Amino acid sequence: MNNSQEYFKVENKWFNSNKFKKRKLKNLIRFSRGVEPGSKNYGIEGEGKRFIRVNDVGSANKDKVFVKMETDAICSPGDILLCLDGSPGIVVKGFEGIYSTGLRKLVLLDKILNYDFLYYSLNCDFSQECINFFSKGTTIMHASSSTNYLMQPLPEPEEQIAIVKFLDEKTENIDKVIKNKKRQIEVIDQLHKIKINNLFSNSLSFNNELTPDVKWTENLPNKYKVVKLKKCLKKSLSNGLFKKKRFFGSGTLLVNVYDIYSSIFIDTLKLDRVQATKEEVDNYSISENDIFLTRSSLKLEGIAMCAMTNKLFEPTVYECHIIKLSPDEKIIDPKYLAFYLRYFANDMLISLSNTVTMTTISQPKINNIKVILPPLEIQKEKIKEIVSIYLNQINQTKILKEQIQKLEEYKKILINEAVTGKIKVIA
Repeated sequence: MNNSQEYFKVENKWFNSNKFKKRKLKNLIRFSRGVEPGSKNYGIEGEGKRFIRVNDVGSANKDKVFVKMETDAICSPGDILLCLDGSPGIVVKGFEGIYSTGLRKLVLLDKILNYDFLYYSLNCDFSQECINFFSKGTTIMHASSSTNYLMQPLPEPEEQIAIVKFLDEKTENIDKVIKNKKRQIEVIDQLHKIKINNLFSNSLSFNNELTPDVKWTENLPNKYKVVKLKKCLKKSLSNGLFKKKRFFGSGTLLVNVYDIYSSIFIDTLKLDRVQATKEEVDNYSISENDIFLTRSSLKLEGIAMCAMTNKLFEPTVYECHIIKLSPDEKIIDPKYLAFYLRYFANDMLISLSNTVTMTTISQPKINNIKVILPPLEIQKEKIKEIVSIYLNQINQTKILKEQIQKLEEYKKILINEAVTGKIKVIA
């Protein structure tokens, strides 16, 4: 059985009723492919038109590039762009400029299809499953062949308009609630960050700017010290293991950059794996209570993000964009140091970074940052309160994220059922 025959089983799951007529989408629209000027021709804003890449539509990428070239591959904010290479299935509007070869601009050929109704249709499960079914590739996925199989429900034109109006109103209201909940998460994160920072800075006489020209440690309580970070470590800082992508997916557990961003406590149950030799495991192994900093990032705010290991159940290594710190537990509580670096000292670490094509921070600069060092028993008292604040934040944001997920799911179901006729929308 070939691919197309196999796909008909998937198609029948969605189009097994005669509620609406259906036609091949390629007979109703033209998939207009973009162009590729090459990165050497990228310019800055004000020089040419914006060049829209796959990673521009697939994420909150703020790094815009511009190109000067004559081409018909130009889109306006009202045009639908469909991604078929790299991240197949992404459907967006709102972009203006020259678009890349990984994208297709959808151009109507038959006015029997409402353009906004098409937008909702492509976001439905039946379209997304088709694109996913015909996606192929190893490092980069391609789904151009799916355009031969995409089906389009075709209610009467006035009913399409009614469905669009219904969905516009419903999804706008849902999006407002989601936006409000995301804002609540931001406020909770900021509030708890302030609370944690205050626990580190409430002993300081001036402020918490770790700069050499400010006497920010005057009148520290007795027995408090200010030391360089390297004095708190039992081993030298070390960078992680470099492995090519083909070695990922099996083997030894691996701490990756995204494991650092997700939580201050690394979840070993969610770690990726990498094929590593015995020598590599010996050289790049980690221990409980090790601390990690991101040493390079595409974005400034991603540099020097900190997290730590807790319980380890099998040998684990860490990758090359991360620096490992091994705290001397006779001097400093590992949790105290991890929270200190992730919260109180984070702005200072970012200020020490260097940005060219990407943002990096060097080991000597990390080694020499100043650490407020109370007696060990006071560190442990502080960290109990800090962890309590942190866990409270996690619990609050978890509830909001679950609510957002349910709203997204409801929105998806609503679009699917309206477009396929399961919900009766009066024209």
